[in-house]
Amino acid sequence: MAEEMNDDTQNAITVFNMINRIRTISKRETPKKSVLKRNKSSSGAMASGKNPPAAPVLNFPSMAGFRTIQGIKYLNSYRLHSKNPFHTEKVEKILQDVMDERLNQLVYEPTVCTKLCVDLAADIRAKVKALQFERYKLICLVQICEKNNQSVVSQSKFLWDSERDKYAVYSFENSTLLAAALVYGIYYE
Repeated sequence: MAEEMNDDTQNAITVFNMINRIRTISKRETPKKSVLKRNKSSSGAMASGKNPPAAPVLNFPSMAGFRTIQGIKYLNSYRLHSKNPFHTEKVEKILQDVMDERLNQLVYEPTVCTKLCVDLAADIRAKVKALQFERYKLICLVQICEKNNQSVVSQSKFLWDSERDKYAVYSFENSTLLAAALVYGIYYE
């Protein structure tokens, strides 16, 4: 019977099949009533013996290629460079100001310096983040060690894009301690 069909009939059947495929694909991609699902929480019960209400989760299959932030769809911009790139000079100035201010009269004490490293890294990271370098992830490291006639070697190893990834470093020294602060600006598309 298929041999007896002429070309017009076969073309009409092909078009009909394509339209049906498009309809089934679009039906699969449109959100239905079951799009809003509930997370089932098996972790403990509330004081009254009832389970806490589960948080809603949105599941849209048609949004696989999009980044979503608070329900807004974003497509790739295909822009390869940042509008506000990482400036090592500005970051080095921040490192110098923070380190000189906080460590100038400090005497090395292991417990104090351990906490101070965390505080310095947080302060530096907040000030560098305020510069709003677009498309950069920040890594901030601060090391403080006692100055006791020893040598110190510190190394880090990364997979690096030499055109876009940058870093700033500042080292501080007084009579009792050595300190180094590093901020890496890693380009993130």
